[in-house]
Amino acid sequence: MKRPIYSISNVIYQIIVLWCLVMANAYFNDLIVLHSIMWKNNNQVIKTLEMLVEAALLILSIYAINQEALSGTEDKSNRNTIANRTAKIHIIVTLIFIIALKVR
Repeated sequence: MKRPIYSISNVIYQIIVLWCLVMANAYFNDLIVLHSIMWKNNNQVIKTLEMLVEAALLILSIYAINQEALSGTEDKSNRNTIANRTAKIHIIVTLIFIIALKVR
């Protein structure tokens, strides 16, 4: 593990993203979506799409933070490789979490 602070901060970021998704799903998503487009059978589809958009915004912000954190320590190609790999891991973990949250 070459970058322990980078790795630990990304684990903390992922925990924050998952917590934000749970809070948004539990409390805020019903307030954001208009009741006229929440048709009876596809209520979960709308909520899932909304959660995916929220996750994408949070992951993009983490990607920008990671690019900035690596800017002084790595050359550009290595920095992009590390940030892209980390973003892919965040995407996979977040999608698995969303699927687990919706299946329950």
